[in-house]
Amino acid sequence: QALAGLPGLVTPRVGPYRTHVYHQYTLRITPRFRHSRDQVANALEEAGVATAIYYPIPVHRQASMRRVGLGEGTFPLAERLAGEVLSIPVHPGLTETERSEVADALLKLATA
Repeated sequence: QALAGLPGLVTPRVGPYRTHVYHQYTLRITPRFRHSRDQVANALEEAGVATAIYYPIPVHRQASMRRVGLGEGTFPLAERLAGEVLSIPVHPGLTETERSEVADALLKLATA
């Protein structure tokens, strides 16, 4: 919750009467954030926080879809989001201290 509301950092939302399994905890690092997605990933890695970009290429731009003829620019929102997403650690074994370390590293970036 400490990350919710930081300008340019979009956290997963869960609607009323819903739950989330958090198989991935994927943030969006938008241009309003002080640093780019890649800068955030690098800084987190330096702080010992693993990150991942699970879907770097939108479906319509993947090799298997080339025959369909949907090239770059066909789905600009999907293309923009593919450049903004970054997943941070989430699993049942993550301790409160580890969660705090991840949040603190992101908060530090937000104010640096």
